Amino acid sequence: MTSKAAVLALSETLASELTGSGIGVTVKLSTFYRSRLPELTIGSEEARALTEQLAERSGLDARTVAKEMLHAAGSGRFYVVTPRQARILWSVKRHAPRLYQRLMPAASQRLISRLTREIDSVTNEVRLR
Repeated sequence: MTSKAAVLALSETLASELTGSGIGVTVKLSTFYRSRLPELTIGSEEARALTEQLAERSGLDARTVAKEMLHAAGSGRFYVVTPRQARILWSVKRHAPRLYQRLMPAASQRLISRLTREIDSVTNEVRLR
């Protein structure tokens, strides 16, 4: 189980166990957003560049995500899924897991290939300067 899956499972368990106690649980199911994550990424330079590219493409920043998270927690929402595209994917995964499993490998590979080409292009431009 990945750490994200473990956090989700723990959050779901806590929410269930704390029902009626006056204590709420809100869990953030997030894709990438602009933050310090790329500079903290452990791994290859390619992994760091991919993380940075995905964060930039999201159009979200840490402040916006934090505000949404606080609003959701204050209103008692359990799941917070951002951005909109992630909510759609999460909904498909949750309600049609076989469809999700069939579509995602190819979609992920296409995205990674496209981002890798973009990263290579930017890297080449920087080298030419």
